[in-house]
Amino acid sequence: MDQLGRYLIQEEIGKGGMGIVYRAYDPDIDRSLALKVLRPERAVEWEVTQRFLREAKAAGRLTHPNIVTIYDVGEDSGKIFIAMEFLKGNSLSKLIKERRLTPDDSIRYAIQIASALNYAHEEGVVHRDIKPSNIIITPEKVVKITDFGIARLQDVSLAEQTRTGQILGTPSYMAPEQVQGKKVDGRADLFSLGIILYEMIAGKKPFRGDNIATLFHSILTQPPEPIEDVDSHIKQELNEILLKALEKEPGKRYQTGLEFARDLSRLLDKKKENVEADVPFADKTIPVESQPATRKTGIRRTYVIGVLAVLLVGAIFFVSVMQRGGSGNRSEQGPPVVTESKIKGGKVLFRSEPSGAEVLVDGKPRGRTPLDLYIVPGTYEVKLKKEGYLTWEAQINVERNQSIPLDVTLTPQQGTHGISGG
Repeated sequence: MDQLGRYLIQEEIGKGGMGIVYRAYDPDIDRSLALKVLRPERAVEWEVTQRFLREAKAAGRLTHPNIVTIYDVGEDSGKIFIAMEFLKGNSLSKLIKERRLTPDDSIRYAIQIASALNYAHEEGVVHRDIKPSNIIITPEKVVKITDFGIARLQDVSLAEQTRTGQILGTPSYMAPEQVQGKKVDGRADLFSLGIILYEMIAGKKPFRGDNIATLFHSILTQPPEPIEDVDSHIKQELNEILLKALEKEPGKRYQTGLEFARDLSRLLDKKKENVEADVPFADKTIPVESQPATRKTGIRRTYVIGVLAVLLVGAIFFVSVMQRGGSGNRSEQGPPVVTESKIKGGKVLFRSEPSGAEVLVDGKPRGRTPLDLYIVPGTYEVKLKKEGYLTWEAQINVERNQSIPLDVTLTPQQGTHGISGG
């Protein structure tokens, strides 16, 4: 049996772009736990190592029943690890895929998530990657939020570690400000929760696209379709809650997880009242705070003309990129483009302004832009680096037969070309 520090590794239970998760045993206190170990090929990157350790620092300061508990962080023989609570149950992504969620369960899970996020935000922690695969539902139907790998501590000491222009997160669950590379706060997490709640109930995401360009366009401009397949007693109120959670502008969204949770709780209260009204001699006890919440009644459709113009130009560019994507181009600099379609993966089209940026996938150099690269399905961290410019970084999901155009405008470092890159 392998050992890491004092922990005895029993079996591998999961893996991601940054780390591998093992079930382990702590003999000192006779306890099973989960051990997340940074991938060896990633440990050589200082930025990745710091982000991995920041996960422990961010989550370790949080004590909440709906957030995974961090026990320890350490290093042994060059391997960096985080010891955390071992969770039994299923990921929310699995439950959604198997359609095992009732509307009531979905709302109750969303209330727990909103409560946990409210607590984390009050503690100065923004998760920034809220998605179903990062949420575990225990057999007792208790939510546990995991993986604060790209969480941002709102401390002055870390203020410069995430810069405008970096896109971190999972595209399908990103808030508009994340898509645009703008400054992110807790309201982005609440937008992601709105997407999850919609998906739990409707069985599909509110924003979709054939590629990352059309997905981002949908997130930035399209209102979600109203949910129809839900109890008529709560249909209107539920859709109004979702519309507010999924507002494009952060200022029009729920400002705290507590507000979000309260509206959802009132929704369950109203449904309970209506059900009891249909049952003779039912207990008519009126729940606390049963008054209806004040919400908007329509979809706000006002968008800045300048944003639409930029999106139109971007859409035209992406179409042109996809039309030439299969031509087998070679990068202007660096090694030849990988064009082996037998890989049965997806193709990522790396473009940058200016061109000639080094492309790194999971820390490994793959060439320079413009670059067309076939990659096997999975989740990857990509970076574009060019001297004199800030490093651009993102997490992408690659699926089979998918074409992902990534068009990046690099931000000059401070003092470069007379432009501030702060």
